[in-house]
Amino acid sequence: DDETKKEIITPGDSVSIENSGSRPLEYIPPNPSQVLKVEKGDHCKDEPVELAALFKGSAPTPAWTEAQSTRSLTVPAGSVPEKETIPF
Repeated sequence: DDETKKEIITPGDSVSIENSGSRPLEYIPPNPSQVLKVEKGDHCKDEPVELAALFKGSAPTPAWTEAQSTRSLTVPAGSVPEKETIPF
């Protein structure tokens, strides 16, 4: 099932997707350097956007990593200007 969650992640934190089922997951978008673009509200478009474009000036550039059944993304500290929110 597709599931959308809306949460706020503070730079320096990680977000993870865990596959607790027995079926392999197909990540969309499959490229570890991309996420889906957000429309109004919580809805994602089928349009990938590069994480480097969202988090400009981040070093290293954020990217999804996979380990066993979990895919994780760490947003580097200092990658988001103060009082700014970057939706994805």
